[in-house]
Amino acid sequence: MTDTPALRKIPGNEKLVEIATQRNPHHRLTTPADLGGAIVALSNPGADWITGNVINVDGGEEVSA
Repeated sequence: MTDTPALRKIPGNEKLVEIATQRNPHHRLTTPADLGGAIVALSNPGADWITGNVINVDGGEEVSA
């Protein structure tokens, strides 16, 4: 779950944030800056062989769920 203004418009978002924060090993939500860091890393010419993959940018939340 990414902390954005759109998230706060979802009815019941407080409960969703609470659950996601508890599940995440870092006990926080993903931020737009976290996503930006992944984009920068994948834009590196050395990452040109990474293709057709799903890369979770979630601080390990998917693994701990």
